[in-house]
Amino acid sequence: MARASGSGHASIRRDGAVSPALSAEQAAAHDAADRAATEHLRRAMAEANRRLAQKASELTFEFDEGTQRVIVKLIDTRTREVLRQIPSEEALAIARALQDDVAAGALLRADA
Repeated sequence: MARASGSGHASIRRDGAVSPALSAEQAAAHDAADRAATEHLRRAMAEANRRLAQKASELTFEFDEGTQRVIVKLIDTRTREVLRQIPSEEALAIARALQDDVAAGALLRADA
C-alpha cells in the first residue's frame, strides 16, 4: 500500500477552501509572490491616486490589511466627504467577521 508523502495536513485558504499542505519551499515562494503582488498593487494605487488628485472629486485606492482587500473611495475634494466607497464599511465588517469565524474554526479543529 502506497503512503502519501508530505505532512498529510491540509490548510484552509482565504476563500475557505481546503488545500493540501505546502512544502517549506513552496510556502516561501508563495509568500514572496504575495509580497511582490501587494507591493505592485500599492504602487499602482499610489499612481492612480496621484493622477486623480487634480479633479473636483478624487478617487482613492487603499489596501485594508485586515481583509486583504482594495478599497476604492470617491471623495468630494472641496468637502472631503466620502461620496461612495467600494466595498462599503458594512461589507468590510462582514468580511472581517467571517475571517474571524474561519480562523476560530480552524483553531477548534486543530485542538480536536
